Amino acid sequence: MDVIAHPTGKIVNRRDPIALDWPRVFEAAARTGTALELNGSPRLDLDDALARAAGQAGVRLTLASDAHRTEELDQLRYAVSMARRAWLTAPQVIGTRSTTQLMKMTR
Repeated sequence: MDVIAHPTGKIVNRRDPIALDWPRVFEAAARTGTALELNGSPRLDLDDALARAAGQAGVRLTLASDAHRTEELDQLRYAVSMARRAWLTAPQVIGTRSTTQLMKMTR
């Protein structure tokens, strides 16, 4: 598995995040090289606190708009904002890699 999307299952004002043992999830993701998604859609999943904890645990993250139509591509800015609030750096975000580097990271 390369990426886990919607890691908490949260949808703002519709569904609360699921309760998981996040340190254990982050350890497993870091150990296996599995990235976690920061979703810019109304999910806003992972939130900034979990994204920061994931980054500190050595987890790679990906930013996504969750666009199902071209009009929703702008939602990526919310994922970028979340990553900034989490103090993530470019090396922690897999989308900052070249195509060649990214292809090497995936299975």
